[in-house]
Amino acid sequence: MTIATDNPAAIGIFDDHASAARSTTRPLRTDVIDTADAFAALRDEWTTLIEAARGHPTAFLNHGFLATWFTYFSGHRPGAWAARLITVREAGRLVLAWPLAIEPYPVKTLRWMGEPISQYGDALIACDGDAAAWVDAAWTKIRALRGIDVIDLARVREDAAIAPFLADKLSPLGTALEAPYLDLTGLASENDLMEAMRSKSRRELRRKIKKLEAIGDITVEALDPGLDCASMTAKGLGFKRLWLDDLGLTSRVFADPRALRLLNDLARTDNDSGFVAIALKVNGHPVAIELGLRRGTRYMAYLGSYNPAYAIHSPGTVQMARMIGW
Repeated sequence: MTIATDNPAAIGIFDDHASAARSTTRPLRTDVIDTADAFAALRDEWTTLIEAARGHPTAFLNHGFLATWFTYFSGHRPGAWAARLITVREAGRLVLAWPLAIEPYPVKTLRWMGEPISQYGDALIACDGDAAAWVDAAWTKIRALRGIDVIDLARVREDAAIAPFLADKLSPLGTALEAPYLDLTGLASENDLMEAMRSKSRRELRRKIKKLEAIGDITVEALDPGLDCASMTAKGLGFKRLWLDDLGLTSRVFADPRALRLLNDLARTDNDSGFVAIALKVNGHPVAIELGLRRGTRYMAYLGSYNPAYAIHSPGTVQMARMIGW
């Protein structure tokens, strides 16, 4: 098999000399989950596993997020992805879940389940026991899968539970990518954030806030899934499409109607996906919108947009500061 990638921490050429499944004192069972009903049946066990998993599982591993992905991307429709979620059980207990799926075109490519929406890929691995033996068992199952031309497991974070094991299974290719993050430890408010900024950045942010305040009252609203969240999400996606069209750009999300329907569904349905829409408003009108997902104390800023009518006021910068304050 050949390999395509843009992240050396994530993917590489098959290593035919990868270690064989390590011995374990308890019997292991591996299965392939390929239907929405089978995945739905895993919900309780999935919740137990993700709450006690290694590393820091991202919101893209929330059961609600992946269940919604099944709705729009799997099944028997033309162009549907083929789910190949690998599970490993030890003495009956679910100890590993490796969410994968085959994209059917242009070539049959094994990717992270959740793409093209998800930004990061990972597996759920229990924090107790022989993780190496579990991963070996899952890897053996993956190598036995049929109908795959290419494997592309990009965007694996350094702190992903699967990262050290992929490094053992695959030879890296491509250039490393980096994602920004902000540690909010010790910051209790937006004022604390301001004080932590460099003086020049702080002055610039305050100047932008005053420009918006000159127009009207600034408010921030964080919306959990529901009708209001769905309405705000639709506005945010509309703002983003205008921005992309103006610059002549596109993206995998906006090029695939299924992805947009999935995001709108996440915004509408409370199914433990972790979805949230945060709107910066001036006189009650949204001028910038951030769509994100959260898991525990971690928030992932997914898609930001702003009302082009307010572009000269830098609403996106102010919205980001207010979102961090939230």
